[in-house]
Amino acid sequence: LRLNYLFASLFILAFFLFPTRVHERYLLPVFAFLIVAAFQLKSKFLIAIYLLLTLIHLANLYFVYSYYNNNFLKIELLTNTINQYSNILSILTIGIFFLIYAWIIKQKTI
Repeated sequence: LRLNYLFASLFILAFFLFPTRVHERYLLPVFAFLIVAAFQLKSKFLIAIYLLLTLIHLANLYFVYSYYNNNFLKIELLTNTINQYSNILSILTIGIFFLIYAWIIKQKTI
């Protein structure tokens, strides 16, 4: 029971990561469940994961909005940097999934 919120965030993250052509909005519920799990379990690791995933998602949203919206505030250096490192951000997001999974296994409280 202690890990229910963490399981929910992991399942939603899996739904965002592994099907093709998934919209960015499907990642939003992860943040609610993950922050509740982090504070419920009193885990600094999960808070760090939450912050890292939030920054990656923010970069992803910024790039999409700046690319498709001409009226959006564009910072060329930021857009170019996100574009240059987009593969690394994707790999980091998949890595976060497996880090959460490994953290659950390590807890041995399932």
